[in-house]
Amino acid sequence: MKRLASFVMILSCYILAISSVAFAGAEEIITLNQAKQIARSQGNDYYLIDISYILAREQYNLARKGAGLGSIGLADSRTMRQDLDNLEDVIEERNEVVKALREKVKELEKERDEVEAEGRPESSIVELERQIEAARGELAEAQIELDDIRKSHSRLLTQYYTVRDLEDMASSALQPAESGYRDAEDSKVIQPKKLDFTVENIYLSLLTMGRQREHGGCSLDNLGKNLRREQLRMKLGMTTSTAVKQLEAGLLQAEQGVRNLVAGEESMRRTFLRLLGLPLNYEFRLTPENIKAGGISPAMTEIPDFKVCTKYQRALDNLERKKEDLEDTSTYDITRYKIAEANVELAEVQLEKTLQMLEENFKKRLESLLLAEEGVKIAAFELENKEREYAEAKIRYDLGMISGMELEVAELSLLESRVKHEVAGWQHYLEYRAFLLAREGIEVEPFSLW
Repeated sequence: MKRLASFVMILSCYILAISSVAFAGAEEIITLNQAKQIARSQGNDYYLIDISYILAREQYNLARKGAGLGSIGLADSRTMRQDLDNLEDVIEERNEVVKALREKVKELEKERDEVEAEGRPESSIVELERQIEAARGELAEAQIELDDIRKSHSRLLTQYYTVRDLEDMASSALQPAESGYRDAEDSKVIQPKKLDFTVENIYLSLLTMGRQREHGGCSLDNLGKNLRREQLRMKLGMTTSTAVKQLEAGLLQAEQGVRNLVAGEESMRRTFLRLLGLPLNYEFRLTPENIKAGGISPAMTEIPDFKVCTKYQRALDNLERKKEDLEDTSTYDITRYKIAEANVELAEVQLEKTLQMLEENFKKRLESLLLAEEGVKIAAFELENKEREYAEAKIRYDLGMISGMELEVAELSLLESRVKHEVAGWQHYLEYRAFLLAREGIEVEPFSLW
């Protein structure tokens, strides 16, 4: 029993030593924003995003050049198809302008003939002739512009089918390379935001573990005192060995819990340092300053327009590609045409599912955010109760109505409530950040801190 009590004192000292190191002046203080900046500037995960993008781009370049299509900077069939659609819209618009000008010329000529027939003054006829000439000039310019656009459309259409034929011939090698490049493009936009959130998850987990370790050290110290008191009472015949053994078992369990917590915290610290690209022996401490969730307006609780987000746009691009395949497939080739039709239907289903998943993730994150807000309120209410209970216990202790051990129990309970309230605020922050990302169409999962 003496060895157990001694071990408790040693373990308590070890925990206090770890805590004191966290406040050593030689250590670097890293705020949450600084942690994200460091990870972005020198973290390996962020570096891998850039490397993956460069490699995917180069592989796609090589595939295009091997197919005779040139580098990525040159237009592919999809871009050409978009340009063709735009030119067709312009042609339709200019056609309407030409039609309107022709009608204008006809009306003016008709009016001139009527003026001549009525024998009106020569000046009226001259003015109408001037207007007719001006309208004819506008019509000629509009017709020339329309003809030039049609020629451009014709040239681009020829290039489109040439490029499309080359792409079709090289599709087996080109499509995987293009898909990899598009995925790398998406990752370059999305992954940095996800990694920022990973930094936040780990940062707040470390802060939580630190608070739990401090509370665990205090609990162990209290349990050790209880054990020594019961050992003394047993010697005096005031209690039984069974009561002492129960305390010993509880203490051993608490010790194991603290050891597990210390080991988990050390593992999390190494993960944090690797994420930031810092040496594993780098000494640092974290600070909970300026970590607070923002508010949400009623408008923010409404489902956003996910049709502008990257994930939806990629599914939409896939649908457009399948539609182009269908348009370019001859109806005389019944088998290929049916396959193309089925691919369009599948792409439409995938697009619909993508939108549905984005909306469901938003609803899930909003619900979790509201629960986290409620958790903060509950923790604040419990903290108020514990503060009141401790104040009452302190008065009773000063009056000699309770023992110092009972006051320590009330103090430990208050400390635990403070930790839970602080951690509830951090959990709320993580849920808020996950909610904001969900509004952008990015899915992340916050850690459960407690």
